Amino acid sequence: MSDGPSHWTEDFFQGAWLEVQRRIHPVELSRQQAGDLSELLQLEPGERVLDAPCGEGRLSLALAEQGMQTVGVDRCRPLLDDARREAERRGLDCRFEELDLREVDRLGGLEGDPFDAALCIWGSFGYFGDAGVAEGGMAGGDMAFARAVAQVLRPGGHFVIDCPGLEMIMARYSSRGWFDAGPVRVLEQRAWDPLEGTMHVEWTLVHELPEGPRIETRQSAMRIYSAPELARLLSRAGFRRFDLFSDLAGTEWKPGDRMVMVAER
Repeated sequence: MSDGPSHWTEDFFQGAWLEVQRRIHPVELSRQQAGDLSELLQLEPGERVLDAPCGEGRLSLALAEQGMQTVGVDRCRPLLDDARREAERRGLDCRFEELDLREVDRLGGLEGDPFDAALCIWGSFGYFGDAGVAEGGMAGGDMAFARAVAQVLRPGGHFVIDCPGLEMIMARYSSRGWFDAGPVRVLEQRAWDPLEGTMHVEWTLVHELPEGPRIETRQSAMRIYSAPELARLLSRAGFRRFDLFSDLAGTEWKPGDRMVMVAER
């Protein structure tokens, strides 16, 4: 399934962005988050966890260190290659598949047993937008991703979505921002569309190289959901009972906080 070459995700995750993603989450942070997730979901060694998208596999690897059987899904081949090499180096029980998020239900045929939990961490829910939400159909949008996850979770399994919800965006909105990730400085120019519920961002990546700085630009368009909007979408996708927290450690949510939603299948 694809939105075609014009969709922003097709060419965003390459070049200098790979350096950003490889460096922005230290191993210690990933292990802490994996521990928080294990406690939040009461995961036991041997349980199966889907990590989608997994990027360089940081959480898949950290959860596998705790004894989970993890499967990571992503479309970025260089980061998947990083993840596979690291899993082999550590001798961990991980699998990594190059797959569109909206097609993770194909893992039912590849893997057999259903998953006990699924993760969508670091603001990755909202890539595909509203298509199919109002109609309850697939149509290639975020609904398709949620329904595909529901298809591979066992009854009673949980889907964790960590993202900057609308409540946080409105409380903290700024049209500009920046951060450093190793040799790359990332500059953001943001434009909020209140009718679409979409955050449009122009990213400027300044990559410091021995021969001098290299500048790359990217565009993204992320659908930003409020807590009730996300709960309604997930309900239509086949989930029930929702809990809302402000972080992966299960801190009680309050207005303006980041959104961590845990949905039960």
